[in-house]
Amino acid sequence: MPLSARLLSALTLSTFAIACDGDLALKNGRPSVTWVETTPIDSNTSALTLWVKDAEGEAVDVAIRWEAGSQSGDLVLAPGSAPLTALPTELGLTLEEGQIHRIQWDLTDVPAGALTLVLTVDDRPYEGDDGDTYRVTDLDPRADSGPLPALRP
Repeated sequence: MPLSARLLSALTLSTFAIACDGDLALKNGRPSVTWVETTPIDSNTSALTLWVKDAEGEAVDVAIRWEAGSQSGDLVLAPGSAPLTALPTELGLTLEEGQIHRIQWDLTDVPAGALTLVLTVDDRPYEGDDGDTYRVTDLDPRADSGPLPALRP
């Protein structure tokens, strides 16, 4: 690094240190799911597209449950699907909807018709144990649905 760049860097750091003589507490922004969409692949598999946003661009985990009347269950990934853990969000930092992710959903035990998805998104270990929950209603995984907004209850 050239001498001028090193001097500028040292000056900037010392100025910052002088200006910030008090405690500096940064709060981690909560990640979110903004939109969800389904596209059927075959009678028992659907492509589920979700847009995930994190203010710091940290990787997030998403847990998904479905509810249909009195029935409910955890979303089961189809063989060969991308995972729902450590989803990157850096590419979505400047996009209102966040970064797009697509997984393949095994619909074997999911009843036909519209249902509700319950999505819990978390950026652990950067934040607390519980993530924020979002709901998407009137989603039919066996039909083209969406994009539909993911809303906090």
